[in-house]
Amino acid sequence: MAKVLVDSLSSKERSIDTLKEREIEFIRHACTEKTYKEIADVMFLSPKTIEGYRNSIFEKLNLRNRTGLVIYAIKHKIFVPWTLFHPANGKPVSNWQKDRFQAGM
Repeated sequence: MAKVLVDSLSSKERSIDTLKEREIEFIRHACTEKTYKEIADVMFLSPKTIEGYRNSIFEKLNLRNRTGLVIYAIKHKIFVPWTLFHPANGKPVSNWQKDRFQAGM
């Protein structure tokens, strides 16, 4: 109990450096309205692997739920609301790509 209290009071920064590229991709998808099943489909992974990513990220970043994950992602600029992300790889789309993507090209 004391450890939980001390951890919650510490200003220890949870580092993005501990995250793998696929975990960051997962975070970007998790910040949308996609279900975990939909994220698994988009990332070509099993739902169990997605569950493992989620649990690993929550532990690494000391998060308790998806809302905390979204807040963390916005604060650390992993996810920027109103940015278009490529549906296949979850990476931000450049303005040039965005114009083509929205035009249906």
